[in-house]
This record gives sequence, structure tokens and C-alpha cells, in this order.
Amino acid sequence: APRESVIRKPVVLVMAATYIGMGTTFGAMEVSMVSFTEELGTPALGGILLALFSIGSLTAALVYGARTWRRPTWQLFVIGVIAMAIGMSLFPVAFNVWTMAIVILITGLTCAPTMTNVNVIIQQSVSPAKLTEGLTWMSTSISLGVSLGTAVAGPAIDAIGARGGLFTMAGAGWAMVVLMLIGLPALRRSTAATPKPTLPLD
Repeated sequence: APRESVIRKPVVLVMAATYIGMGTTFGAMEVSMVSFTEELGTPALGGILLALFSIGSLTAALVYGARTWRRPTWQLFVIGVIAMAIGMSLFPVAFNVWTMAIVILITGLTCAPTMTNVNVIIQQSVSPAKLTEGLTWMSTSISLGVSLGTAVAGPAIDAIGARGGLFTMAGAGWAMVVLMLIGLPALRRSTAATPKPTLPLD
């Protein structure tokens, strides 16, 4: 296989940039939920709210993975990124635990399908010999985004309270959309004519 890194491929670079944005929403969410529930006097509920996001993601993973989708993977990816950004935009308007629980559960539904589409696109776009490297770039990118999200949301929370972190989440969500749109031509060229593969389960 060629020795040059797959990160030089435009589609991999787009996926990595988008994953940084997704990781930023996750990192900001972790500190924002703690701050949000502390301001309401119920700090123990922060972990429960984060668990609801995971429950939503798990539910979507089971449903999404059980279906065969006829749309090209790039279109499913675009829909998922936009849906996640819309969900993140609802966090700042949640003013109590119950509305936040509904918002975080619904937004969690967008998580697993979007991550699945990213992995499928990487599998479609790189050679089998480079697949591990491609997926490693994705893991690195989302971890970088998580660190960035906590680093940005923390000072925002210190400045204006939990809303600062929630607005950070919304901004990162729409940054994902912008990055995706910038790379959309490369994404379409890379995946539009490629059949969606079946990912191994083990």
C-alpha cells in the first residue's frame, strides 16, 4: 500500500474535521450538564442527564443498524450532522430538568447513526490496508474535540453560568455543519457511487 497518510485524502480530512466538532459538543456537554443541574440545586441529576444521551444513542443504533438504507451514505451523513446541530441548538432553551431530559434524549438519537456513517465512509474511502489508520484518525479527532469542548465550555460557564456551556454546544454543532458543507463536494465524489458495506460485528 502507498506509504503516504490517508489524512491527505480530502474525504478523510472532512471526516476528521467534522469529528472534532462532534467531540467538542461531547466535551462541552459533560461540563455543561453538571453546571446546569448544580444551578438548579440538583447536582446528582447531571449524570442521569448524560446517561439519557447514551440511551438515546443506543436506541438509535439498534434501529439504524437493523435497517438497510437505500440513500447514499453521504446523504445519511449530511442528515445526521444537521439533525445533531438542530438538537444541540435546543439545549440553551431548556430551562428545567424535565425539558433538558427530553432535549438530551432526542439529541442522543442522532449520535450513533452519524458515527456509524462516518466509519462507513472511511471504510469506503480508504484501502483495506489503510483502514486501521483511517479509523485511528477518527478516534484521535473526536478525542481532540472532547478536550477542546471542555477547554472552551469551562471558561464560558465561569463567565455566564451553565448557559455559556450550552451555547458552546450549539456553536460546535453548527460548526460541524459548516465543516461538512465545505467538504461536501469531496464527500460526494468519494462515496456517491460506492455501495454501502456491511461493517463486521466483532
